[in-house]
Amino acid sequence: MMKEPLELDAVRITEPACYEEEERRFRQKYYGVLLTKAACLFGAVFLIMLLVNLLL
Repeated sequence: MMKEPLELDAVRITEPACYEEEERRFRQKYYGVLLTKAACLFGAVFLIMLLVNLLL
């Protein structure tokens, strides 16, 4: 069916120009949520340890 071989090096997939900006916003949002969750978890563990220490 194909008379000429397909050269994979010649085929380039170009990314949209806004891809870098979109990725930066995603990472900023993702790591912001991750940091917030970590801070809440740390605070909860700290309060539990404080209450245990006061009760003993």
